Amino acid sequence: MNNVAAELNSVVTDLILSRRSPGRDDYDVLWTDLVDLGLRDVGLDEALGGSGGSLAELTQVVATLAEHGVAVPIVEFSTGRWAQGVAGLQPSNVIAVAGPESPSEDGDLTDVVVPWGRYGDAVILERGTAVHVLDVDPNRLMHAESVSGEPLDVLPLTDVDWQSARSLPIHGSQLRRRLRVLRIAELVGASRGAVDLSRRYVAQREQFGAPLVAIPAVARNIALMRVSLRQGEAALVQALAASETPPAEAVPDHAMFATTAALVTAERVSNEIAEIAHQVHGALGVTEEYPLHKLTRKIWAVRDLQPPAVDLQLALGGAVVEYGEEYLWSVTAAGVPGSRFEPTHDKETAL
Repeated sequence: MNNVAAELNSVVTDLILSRRSPGRDDYDVLWTDLVDLGLRDVGLDEALGGSGGSLAELTQVVATLAEHGVAVPIVEFSTGRWAQGVAGLQPSNVIAVAGPESPSEDGDLTDVVVPWGRYGDAVILERGTAVHVLDVDPNRLMHAESVSGEPLDVLPLTDVDWQSARSLPIHGSQLRRRLRVLRIAELVGASRGAVDLSRRYVAQREQFGAPLVAIPAVARNIALMRVSLRQGEAALVQALAASETPPAEAVPDHAMFATTAALVTAERVSNEIAEIAHQVHGALGVTEEYPLHKLTRKIWAVRDLQPPAVDLQLALGGAVVEYGEEYLWSVTAAGVPGSRFEPTHDKETAL
């Protein structure tokens, strides 16, 4: 963690703790503080209406919030405002979402899930290569909740005229990649919180006159959690590297491949961490008063927002078949620009 990241972590942590009291988390006030301090707009140049800084610094803010189990719409609004800014518009109260991984049979969308949709004035929607801006009609928005209890609304799209819908001059893959990077940051942050909570618990809780961590099986589980967390952190680094590849070297499909591979890894290891955390805590982990469920339900909620893992894995496998075995290593680990690889056949692979 560099100095800027450490400072951001400290600022966000102090804000969270200042708004937390026994039995109550004042996240509405916390969100106002985040906006007032410009933390929502980290990662967008000041000249474009943001606070400056990089996407990596924004992931630090996102991960720290998730590490403390905080429920605020940082991913949705920061990405929406970023899309407006890079398109040359004044950022406003908009939410960004990705469309489905594959279009329906008739090529149209009937609806789209919009996290925190009731709090936005408009939705910026990735639809293939296009990015559209859709106004939100509160009377038509269907309210629901995610497994973590966060707003998860559904916006009907059956009457949208896509030909006349407003669009932004950015590629859909840019929006999808940025959202995935930030979702990976959420997974890593929530996983880190679950690991730290579990480590403290097994060190403090005693059984048969000794801490739980003295039991070999428990110590093994904690070690597995720490290894999984390192894998998740490496996946985030990989996703950031793909997103920050200079335009002259980047090919959208190759960058998406690396980001998707990172997402698959982050989902897998965060699920493992959540499972072990509940094994370690037993019944205590599911009580309302204990904070573990805020972290593990956050992990599951982020997972549910993504395409099924098997679909992503099949898409990755298809790309390896298309570009060859060396491609997998070069793009995801060695840092070699994927553009030097040529398809081995004409099959198209969607990521």
